[in-house]
Amino acid sequence: MLPERLNNLFAKRGGDLLILVFSLLLAFFMWGMHRFTQKYSTFFDYKIEADSNIGGRAKSAVSYNSLVMRGKATGFYILQQRLSERADMGNINLSIDAKELKPVTGRPDFFYIRSEEIKEKVQEALGNDFELESITTDTLYFQFPRQANKKVPVAVRKDIEFAGQYTSIGSIQLRPDSVVVYGNEALIKNIDSVYTQVIVVKNADSPIQGVVRLKGVDGVRFSEDHLYYSLSVGRYFEDEVTAKVNVINAPASARLIVIPQEIKLSYRMLFENKKEMDASDFQVVVDYNKIGDSNIARPYIIKSPDNIFSVKMEPMFVECIVN
Repeated sequence: MLPERLNNLFAKRGGDLLILVFSLLLAFFMWGMHRFTQKYSTFFDYKIEADSNIGGRAKSAVSYNSLVMRGKATGFYILQQRLSERADMGNINLSIDAKELKPVTGRPDFFYIRSEEIKEKVQEALGNDFELESITTDTLYFQFPRQANKKVPVAVRKDIEFAGQYTSIGSIQLRPDSVVVYGNEALIKNIDSVYTQVIVVKNADSPIQGVVRLKGVDGVRFSEDHLYYSLSVGRYFEDEVTAKVNVINAPASARLIVIPQEIKLSYRMLFENKKEMDASDFQVVVDYNKIGDSNIARPYIIKSPDNIFSVKMEPMFVECIVN
């Protein structure tokens, strides 16, 4: 009988006990949340990762010593920073002008800055959730090793498709069209040019412009990371003429036969300048002095209308028979 009475008692009181335990847990959780939202004053320890523009030297460096400071923040913020430090993510990134960094006497490549000089930058980097009270560290030290450098041209990588009857007018323009590369001398001596990321444009029917990043190279930094590009695009008219191939610079005694004697010229011009041309508008020649041992030469155009921006020849080479 006793066991049965106990079972009935627990059956009746079990629901109330469960509610009590849940209430206690909820109250503890709310108390903890309240505590974490309160602000506390404590010490923080950070390394400073400085980005600078010292000529001929590495772009960035991490401070040799830590920036120790006292500040006020919520419990949540403090916990987050402590976890970041344990995960080696506790650096503060700052942009420091070369003029603010002073060389350390007797220690080549070393520079220093007074902590008070970057106080405002530190506060800005940590955001409104942190209130900087004081800085314990007096001076921060950085090592910016020298780097070799040289100026190289930039090559454009592009994937541009044009709408029907539209094409590029001239080549794509970059500003600047060359950059200075910095890095280990053994590494950069083999770099003759750098490349942009691929510029992708589809169905282009108007001028193209924008900003493109350079394709990164491990261990190398650039004087410019972003370049401005532009490309003229226009609607074109296309037609063709047949022009005679003449010979220049041939001695009076030479007899030269060109095969074929005429070639087809396919030309393009802007649609607003549309005008049909004839053979007299072009002059195509072969230079006698540039005929190779195989008697094959490539004709070139020495006269064409000014408003034509593209001409293709067919065939591109002719045979020259000298008698």
